[in-house]
Amino acid sequence: MIKKDNSEATLRYRFRLSLLCVMLVGAVLLLRLFNLQIVQGTQYEKEAAGNRTREFPIAAVRGRILDSNGVELAYTRSAFAVSLLDLDNNNVQEVIPLLAEMLQLDPQELQEKMDANDKFSRMRPIRLTASISDAEQACIAENLEKLPGVYIDYVPVERIYPQGSLLSHVLGFVGMLDEADWANWAEAAGYTADELVGKQGLERAQESWLRGKPGRILVEIDAKNNMVRELSRIEPIPGNDIYITIDSEFQRYAEELLLKSLSTVRMQPRLDYRAAYAYS
Repeated sequence: MIKKDNSEATLRYRFRLSLLCVMLVGAVLLLRLFNLQIVQGTQYEKEAAGNRTREFPIAAVRGRILDSNGVELAYTRSAFAVSLLDLDNNNVQEVIPLLAEMLQLDPQELQEKMDANDKFSRMRPIRLTASISDAEQACIAENLEKLPGVYIDYVPVERIYPQGSLLSHVLGFVGMLDEADWANWAEAAGYTADELVGKQGLERAQESWLRGKPGRILVEIDAKNNMVRELSRIEPIPGNDIYITIDSEFQRYAEELLLKSLSTVRMQPRLDYRAAYAYS
């Protein structure tokens, strides 16, 4: 009988120990579940939303430069452009041959553009070409499922100087950001890799005034990283116009006179010939 009591006591001890272990494990699981659902729930919800959404900048239209009479000396032309985002899943290698065939472009040229912007290609779409035709736009739109990472948007693509070389030394010119620009000032100022920026002249000196304020677009993406729908959009604010005090017609006349004077001087064999003789 003593042995039986000992056996029953042992069974009771083991049962209680097992029950205690189950309760401890359950408590740990409940605490972990509470931590995931309540304490860190908001954080994980944001991360999950980030995995199915992407935010892209929308470039603002650059301000115009006009003379004292309101004649346009520089303005920006916008058009539909094709950009490609590196999704880090070999989509670039798969998409470029298809995209090159649709746009009738050299695939090597498209690949070189992606390689040249390798530093930024996983952060934002890299513009591959601009001013595509309506037929090309329709073709890409119909095949977006086969083109993961490809985006089409209506963006500023070219700076136009309608007066040609007139006042070019004053206006300067624009160009794409290079690594030096990015490191020295553009990154800190919130620029994107494919923005046109002033390089010389007024375009550079008045960059902050002409640039405007970029907008933002938030899109939902599917498992293949194709855009499903637009969730929100903040429209860009166009850049400010600049009016200079120079009369472009008067400047054109002055340049024509200068060219006439210089050409006349070059044609004269006399060393003491003066440019004023050309108008006598």
